[in-house]
Amino acid sequence: MSAHADPGPAQDWFGWVNTPTGSALYADTLGVNPCAFGAIGHMPQTIQTFIARAYQAEALAKLWWQPEQPVWFVKSREAYARRYRDAAGK
Repeated sequence: MSAHADPGPAQDWFGWVNTPTGSALYADTLGVNPCAFGAIGHMPQTIQTFIARAYQAEALAKLWWQPEQPVWFVKSREAYARRYRDAAGK
């Protein structure tokens, strides 16, 4: 992103795509697996059936799901990362 760009819309999108519903809609649109915790329950039934057949229950339990991140956290994380990059000279 440009240093002069407004990061608000991007941060709002990151916040939405990290919700179970947003992750499910995004994954369904792209034809990929969702990554947010609880997103499988929001996928179409055909995808839920496919995932249940493709992965054993034990394997699904071992997957690391992205927890939902509120927008305030995403904004704080980005500000911290920017200060870190500036301090590291990158």
